[in-house]
Amino acid sequence: MKRVKNAVRGVIVLAFAVALRLGFTQQEAKAYDALASGNTITMSPTEDTDLETWYQFTAPSNGSFVVSFVNTTIGGNGSGECYIYNSSNEKLDYYTSAKNWTSDTISAAAGQVYYVKVKICDYWYDNVFGLTLTFKASDVWETENNDTTAGANALTSGVVRYGTFNDNDSEDYYSFNLSNDSSVAITVGPTTVGSHSSRLLTLYSSDNVEKSLGSSSTEETYSGYLSVGTYYIKVSGSSNWGDEDIYKISYSASKYTIPKATIKKIKTGKKRKSLSGTYYRYIGKILLKGSYDVAGYTVKYSKNKKFKNAIYNSDQDLGTSTYSDTKTTIRRFTSTYEKAGKNKKKAKKYYFAVRCYVYDMFGEKMYGSWSKTKTVKL
Repeated sequence: MKRVKNAVRGVIVLAFAVALRLGFTQQEAKAYDALASGNTITMSPTEDTDLETWYQFTAPSNGSFVVSFVNTTIGGNGSGECYIYNSSNEKLDYYTSAKNWTSDTISAAAGQVYYVKVKICDYWYDNVFGLTLTFKASDVWETENNDTTAGANALTSGVVRYGTFNDNDSEDYYSFNLSNDSSVAITVGPTTVGSHSSRLLTLYSSDNVEKSLGSSSTEETYSGYLSVGTYYIKVSGSSNWGDEDIYKISYSASKYTIPKATIKKIKTGKKRKSLSGTYYRYIGKILLKGSYDVAGYTVKYSKNKKFKNAIYNSDQDLGTSTYSDTKTTIRRFTSTYEKAGKNKKKAKKYYFAVRCYVYDMFGEKMYGSWSKTKTVKL
C-alpha cells in the first residue's frame, strides 16, 4: 500500500513539475483546446466572467505560422490579450491590448508544440472575437533550435532561407560546406522596404575562428575567398520591430583557383665592384607574363635549384609606392645586391620562383602554386 501511495505521489509531482515548466497553473495544465491551421475559433466572455483559454498547436512539418486575433463585431471596440509560447515556456510573441492583431511569423519544426493563450475582460461580453492560426509548410524557413553551431540550419548555394527573432531568440546559426577553394558571397537583409533594426553577421570556421562581417539594417552582401571546409554564419538581431524582424539569408559559392604566375624576365643591374674586390649585381625587376588580380606575391630565390637554404623567401602585398610590387611587376629587389662573378665564365646561377596569394574572409592568406623556376646569372 505504501508503494502505491508513493507511486501516486510521484505522478502528482511529475504532473506539477510539467505544469511549472510550461509556466501554467495546475488548472491551466489540465487540458488545451486544439488549434488547427486555417480554422477560426470564435469566442466571447460572459457578462460577469472573464474569458481565459489555452490552445495547443503541433507543427505537422517544418514551416512557419502566424496567429491572428480579430474583433469580428461590427463597430465593436473590445480588445483582448494574446500570448504565444513554445513548449519550453518561452514567450515567442504577444499583445496585451489587441482589437485586431497579427503575430510575427514564427518558424516551426515538425512535431514541435506551441501554446496560445487568450484573455478577454468580461466588460466586452457583447463583442465576438476570432482566433486563427495559419501554418505554411516550407523548408526555406529556419528550424529552431538553431541557436548554436550544433543546431545550425544547412544552407544550399543559391537558395534563400528566411528567419525571424523573438524576445527569447536573438541569434540564429546557419552552416555551409565547401568542397573546393571558392569565391563566396553571403547576403542578408530584411524582406520588406522601410526602416529596420540592424543585423550583425559573424562568420565562423569549423575550428571556431570568428570574423565579424558587418552590421546593417539594409540588404548587404559580403564577398571573399574561403578554402575547403565547413563554415557557420551567426545572424544576430532584435525583435523590437514587429513583423520587420523577418530576414532573408543566402550564400553563393563558385570554385576559385588562385592564379599561377609565370616569370617572363628578370632584369638585373650593372655589375659593381666593392673596395675589397668582390663583385656585386643588383637583381632589379621581375617581370611577369600577364597581370594577376591577387593580393600579393611570395618570392623565393636560392643558389640551389631545389631552393635548399633559400637566400630569400618572403611575402609582400601589392602597393603603389616606387618599390612596391604591382600586378605585372615585382619591384622589391631594385636595391638588393647579390654576389656576382668576375665575368660570364664565372657568373653565379640564381634560381627564382613566384607564387600568388589572396586573403580569405578571415584575413588569412591562401596561396597558389609556385611558378616554374627561372634562372638568372649574376
